[in-house]
Amino acid sequence: MYQLIVKGHFDSAHHLPGHPTCGTPHGHTFRVETRVSGKSLQPNMMLVDFQDVKGTWKKYDHRDLNAFFEYPTAENIARTIFEELDKIPSIDVEYVKVWESPDACCEVTADD
Repeated sequence: MYQLIVKGHFDSAHHLPGHPTCGTPHGHTFRVETRVSGKSLQPNMMLVDFQDVKGTWKKYDHRDLNAFFEYPTAENIARTIFEELDKIPSIDVEYVKVWESPDACCEVTADD
C-alpha cells in the first residue's frame, strides 16, 4: 500500500453572506493537507502526480471563492476538494484538511 500526503496553500478572498463578522469581503491564506492511498503504481511509477492533487485547490489561488461556492466555508471547500480527488481512479482519498487560519480547520474523511 502506498500513501501520499500532499500539502499546499492558496490565497483567496471570500465573504459569507449574512454572517455577522465574515459577511464583508476579506482574505485568507488557506492551507490544505490531503492523504491519498493506493495499491499499485501507474506506468509512470507514481501513485498519482502531486500536481494533479494540488490542481484540486490551486484553481482557487488569488480568486474570489464566492465565484465557486454559494457559501465558501472551510467545510464546503474541503468537501469539494475531497470529491474532486475521489474522481481520480488510481487513488483512495483518506482525508482532506483545509485550514482557514493557523488554529482552525475542517477535516473531511472517507465514509467507511
